[in-house]
Amino acid sequence: LGQVEGDRVLVDVSRSDAGVVIPPASPPPASVEKHPDELLLASTPPGKKGLRWLLSCLFALLVAAAAFVLLATPVALRVEPEPEAMSLKGTFPAIELSGRSLLLPGSYTLIASHTGYRELREQVEVEFGKPLNLDLRLQELPGLLSVASIPVGAQVFVDNVRVGETPLSDHELEAGRYGLRLVAPRYRPLEMDLEMAGLGQQQRLNLALKPDWAMLSLSSDPDGAQIMESGTLLGETPGTLELMSGPHNLELVRSGYKTRVIPVTIVAGEDQQLPRIALIPADGIVDLTSRPVGGTVTLDGVFLGVTPLRLQVSPGEEHQI
Repeated sequence: LGQVEGDRVLVDVSRSDAGVVIPPASPPPASVEKHPDELLLASTPPGKKGLRWLLSCLFALLVAAAAFVLLATPVALRVEPEPEAMSLKGTFPAIELSGRSLLLPGSYTLIASHTGYRELREQVEVEFGKPLNLDLRLQELPGLLSVASIPVGAQVFVDNVRVGETPLSDHELEAGRYGLRLVAPRYRPLEMDLEMAGLGQQQRLNLALKPDWAMLSLSSDPDGAQIMESGTLLGETPGTLELMSGPHNLELVRSGYKTRVIPVTIVAGEDQQLPRIALIPADGIVDLTSRPVGGTVTLDGVFLGVTPLRLQVSPGEEHQI
């Protein structure tokens, strides 16, 4: 017990039954001062901490949404036919609202696609306070035409414009009706109407051209005559010729016989065989001269001229000169 008397302190020391006090092995840690906000959070119950954070996030979202609505421009996009896939790419994302897109001012790219149509890529410029209404149409893909023919190598014309030769592969044609024509040497032209469906569809045609010729068989008596046409040797009798359709004037030429001209008309695909053609022996040649010259010449009583003179005399008969 202690007692104060004037400027003295009197202490009464006595033995205690509580035992000896043992000091700690290490000094206690130094106290750390805490920021007032930390003390506030530390004093806030855990449930109230989560609620405070949630309310802060909701408030930030509401502020951002309000700012977006005030700054965004409504854009109406209509694409025909309705795309299978459509996206609007730009600096800021779009928000769909009541069939319209809300976009912040800037540049955007509209991408739309549909099977059978070309992909649409359209640049869209959005300005503040200027609503946009865009009506766009997808462009159809052309159809793909492939043509094979007998014979190979036929020239292919579409509406009288040459587009290639067979086999023709994947030639692009817009949807619609066309006139198709195939032309090959020695064949009849093939013409037909062509309806292209478009939309990227493939259409394949396998066509056979009809021959524009026929076979002509002919023989002569005697055989061995040359068959000529316009000075061109085609063969000799007996023989079979391949002639193009139309009229022809054939000549049978054999030494010692008169040339026979045989007119014939060839119909494509219709073969012909002519009856045996008899050749007529050529006329004999008689050269007449006289002294003095200028003698009168008659043949079988018919005046023919004066000497010197060359006469053609039919064979196998008697004649009086």
